[in-house]
Amino acid sequence: MEEVKATMGLPEQVQFMDGKMVLKYELTKGLEAKVPYDLVFNKDTRQLESWLVQEAEYAQHKAQNAAAWMNLRNTLQQQQLLQQQLNTPPTINLNIRRYGCEHNSSMASPAEA
Repeated sequence: MEEVKATMGLPEQVQFMDGKMVLKYELTKGLEAKVPYDLVFNKDTRQLESWLVQEAEYAQHKAQNAAAWMNLRNTLQQQQLLQQQLNTPPTINLNIRRYGCEHNSSMASPAEA
């Protein structure tokens, strides 16, 4: 057991069940997900008896990780679109029309006042 700890570090969790000591480790598989391993030792002799991958936990970690990457991708795409909009000069309509002024006879001009 000491060799395992020296190689893999401290476990995430330790459980005791039916005369067995279970060390739980999570190893990272690339950027995909954490892979949870259980190493089962005899509590008295401290000899490794078996090990297994927690497939259900791995699938859950993988799905959560995929969702997190999708959220990150969507956020980055939104930021890129916003940056493009900020870097695009505004469109200015140069269609200038001259409108005639109608004379309102009820208003006195400043010269008449």
